[in-house]
Formats: sequence, C-alpha cells, structure tokens
Amino acid sequence: MAGRDAAKAEALAGSCGARAFADWRAMLAQAKPDAVDICLAPHAAAEVALGCAGQVGAVMVEKPVSCDVTAAAAVAHAFAASGTIVGAAYHNRARAITGRLCAQQPAVVADAWWHGGMPGPPWWRTRRQSGGQMTEQCTHVIDLLRVWIGEAVAVTAMATQGIMRSEVPDFDVDDAVTATVRFASGAIATIHTSCIAKPAQEHDGVGVVLRARGWEAHLAGWGMDARIRREGGAEEVVACEPDIFRLQAEAFRTAVEA
Repeated sequence: MAGRDAAKAEALAGSCGARAFADWRAMLAQAKPDAVDICLAPHAAAEVALGCAGQVGAVMVEKPVSCDVTAAAAVAHAFAASGTIVGAAYHNRARAITGRLCAQQPAVVADAWWHGGMPGPPWWRTRRQSGGQMTEQCTHVIDLLRVWIGEAVAVTAMATQGIMRSEVPDFDVDDAVTATVRFASGAIATIHTSCIAKPAQEHDGVGVVLRARGWEAHLAGWGMDARIRREGGAEEVVACEPDIFRLQAEAFRTAVEA
C-alpha cells in the first residue's frame, strides 16, 4: 500500500496485513507487485500509470485516467508499447446488462445524463484537478455509450457557469454541460450533466435511454437497473448487481492470473 499520507497508508495496510510505503516508486522497486490498482484523483493518476507501464504485469487505473488529454494519450501509448495488462476502472462494464445490450440490434439514438450535487473532495471543484462533471462523473455513462454504440466522430457542446462559483470557494468547473454526439455508426446521442443539486433534491439523477429498431432500454440510477421493452410489448427487467466493485476486481484478477 503506497500513499502520500504515510499515516493513512499505514492504517489501511494494517487493516489487511499489507506493507505500507510512503512513495509508490519505492513500492514498485522493493515489493515488485504482480499488479497495481491506482486509486488516485484524475490529476495524479497519469504519472503513476506511466511509471507502472512495463514495470508491473497488470494495472487498474481509477477513471478517468487523466483530465488532461495529452497525459491520457501518453498513458495509452505507454501501455500499448509495454504489453502491460491495463484497465480503466469503469465498473459498469462488469455488469451483466452491459454485455446483454451489446448483443442487441445497435441503438440508433440515445440519451444519457448524470445530475447531482457537488462531490465533497476539494480537488473535484477545480478544472485542472478533476476536469469537471462531464469528465469526472458523467464519464461513466459516456463510457457505456462507447461500449454499446462505438466511438464518437463529432461532438458539439455548451456549458454554463456562475451559480456554483458564487457559493463555493475555488470552484472553476462548469455548473452544467449539454453535448450532442454523432458516432461512427451513424447513431446520435445527447449527454447532459450538472452539479447544482442541493441535498436530497435529485430525482432520476443518473440514467441512459437507448432506442433501436425493435427494442429500447431504460437504465436508471447509479446501479443501472434496466427495463428492456421489445416489439410487441414484451418487457424484461434486469436488476443491478449488489457488489459491482467485487465483480470488477475479480475480472481484473482473472486477467492477471491468465
């Protein structure tokens, strides 16, 4: 266990019989781990990921890999060149509904959103450290659209600021963003997100709607509980998994052991 706060690293390591390090470079050199899980904020993860490429057999990086496009690209190139097994921790990819919808007739139009209040960590409210709501939280539903529909080829977007900056010190990210996306398949989508909600205000804060010829799916909430309706009116309900992080960890471990 490596952490910039030595006391916290020691406490967490002690809870599971691990060895604590105050510096991740020392951990790599001395412990020579088989795999590394990088659980850092977006502005800090890329440096560690680059240091692990080629030095560790497998790496899981907390999403997003970076809030800087150049740094993220450098990480991707480094892992591709090194042959290190790598994954970004988009936990929804481990859900059963994700693979099930991949097997359907492709979606033609989609709507995705993530609305809520401002997260507590101070780094989240600064663009250089988090990238803002679209990059840090709404990225989960964007990733699902990439899985189900494919890569984007055109994006237009608008953002608004001012409400949160008047209330929260050092806040320089967007209050809300709306984007329209065209994918290589020809499908289109709208994606919208905000961080303006006050406590317990949110209703339908996270969701995705996919529409295709012959079926449509409504996914709701952090767990992505799904309702799939097909032509003729037949409906299927798919509940979310109780511990998706364990499933993600098990998938990563399986890749490492293979």
